[in-house]
Amino acid sequence: MLESLPEKQRIPLLLHYLEGFSLEEISQMLHVSVGIVKYRMYQARKKLRVEWNGKEEAL
Repeated sequence: MLESLPEKQRIPLLLHYLEGFSLEEISQMLHVSVGIVKYRMYQARKKLRVEWNGKEEAL
């Protein structure tokens, strides 16, 4: 499911949840504001939730 996300949304999620970087560190790495990082992560989680719920209904 992660691979279905756009790169701009996938990278912050991976850096935060799998690599353990803070939002501030991610914003510095990606050269964007913390607000942008939060928004991209919100969008990614929302898309994953929708995709997950769709797969659950198919079961």
